[in-house]
Amino acid sequence: QGHEMAAVIERNATKSADGQTRTLATTNAYEPGEDSVAERTREAFESTQSGRALDTGLFYDSLEAPAE
Repeated sequence: QGHEMAAVIERNATKSADGQTRTLATTNAYEPGEDSVAERTREAFESTQSGRALDTGLFYDSLEAPAE
């Protein structure tokens, strides 16, 4: 259901007449390997940061616990 909802939000965001639509996503920590929307968003951010993907204006902010 999460991927379907994210797709609907993305499609609706592209309907803006002036192209200035913004979306906001909030989440708790994702479980690696579940292929959740949150995991895909994180991977997209990391791809942009490493230069493997084009920067499309994604603003990603994350508070993370220190490594144990």
